[in-house]
Amino acid sequence: MSIDQPNQSAWRAGGRLSRRAFGAGAMASLTSAGAFPAPALAQNAPVTVIWAEGNPNFDVLEAIAAEFTAATGTPVSLNNMDHEAHKIAIRNYLVAGPPEITFWFAGERTRAFAARGLFSDLSDLYDREGYAGIIGPYAESVSFEDRPYGLPLGVTLWGLFYRRDVLGPGGIPLPATWDELLSYGEAARAAGLDPISMGSKELWPVHTLMTNISLRTLPLDKHLGLYRGQVAWTDPDVARVFDNLGELSRRNFFTPNHTSFDWLEAGVFLANKEAGMLHTGAFIRDAFRPEERDQLAFTAFPVFDPGVGRSEETTINSIHICANAPNQDGARDFLAFFYAPEQLGRYIAPSGALLPRNDMAQPTDPISAQMVESLATVVGTSLNFDLEANPDMTTAALPLFQEFLVNPDRQADILDRLEAARARIYG
Repeated sequence: MSIDQPNQSAWRAGGRLSRRAFGAGAMASLTSAGAFPAPALAQNAPVTVIWAEGNPNFDVLEAIAAEFTAATGTPVSLNNMDHEAHKIAIRNYLVAGPPEITFWFAGERTRAFAARGLFSDLSDLYDREGYAGIIGPYAESVSFEDRPYGLPLGVTLWGLFYRRDVLGPGGIPLPATWDELLSYGEAARAAGLDPISMGSKELWPVHTLMTNISLRTLPLDKHLGLYRGQVAWTDPDVARVFDNLGELSRRNFFTPNHTSFDWLEAGVFLANKEAGMLHTGAFIRDAFRPEERDQLAFTAFPVFDPGVGRSEETTINSIHICANAPNQDGARDFLAFFYAPEQLGRYIAPSGALLPRNDMAQPTDPISAQMVESLATVVGTSLNFDLEANPDMTTAALPLFQEFLVNPDRQADILDRLEAARARIYG
């Protein structure tokens, strides 16, 4: 994906973004599930939405927006922004000319904007809709100082994906331990496969892989302390995390020249049987031809140390109301409509993510069922580094993670630089 840096006025004017607007006459009637009482606010006050999830969900969002407009008379303008460009542009548009609603990320990414007063406190909406009991533990991921500043969307569980016709019964055995992972690497290379497909051009695939390696090396509390700036990167236990990742790099586990490839290209290598496994989330099915998606399967990351309780890595996307946007009431009505079970279920389904509401049945496809089963027995979970750490720390660290994966012999120097960044950012 290319990285643009549009300013806040670019999306308002249309710029290079895909826009859809729905007026009062967008639909003549609603489906039976779309009924929604007309709000008390002025019917024609618009609601503007920025979406940047970069997956098939946008078509569903368009349909939901049109249904909302038909029910309420409130126009909705959807702006489809490049996923990577959005990470930069949001810093500008939240301050000047914000939309009513923006899609974003949970964890520290939410808390950083909530602390600056740029996301609206949604306590009133949570009370009105009873979200606290419905969302349960996921509410913490979008909260700051015990108040909610967004709604959690799809929950992505990270692990290893593979093709059933390459690994498993009749093929190369799936690794369940560290020693089996090393043996798997030898078997994969002997079969002409890269053991783990990697595309690190956009940096984040490295930190997601490192998160699972950290969770398999460190107890959960120390792992979280590291990611939240409370543990030094030069701590001897942290060095073991990098020892393990470096060992895989030295054994040529990863796609050669992986810094030249993005995540989707890495997925295509898996789909084309050029690699045995890929560390990712269920959205990787987009890299497969529809007729071959039944070959895609999931397995949890191998256990490195039996004495370390099994925790798993998750990512949670989120949706927010921008504090400086003009139509706060209209935004709340749209969120309530969008977050209703049928609408939310329709929206999340194409991504393969798990549902954040406990009053909805989880998907029953084989991969989702494996993920639900996996999460049922964990000690705990951690968001990946990009969502657990201070955004300034992630900006400093991600290039260093990529550098380490390419040059693991620079471990001591890289850990020193990471620690210097931690000291500067966390004080």
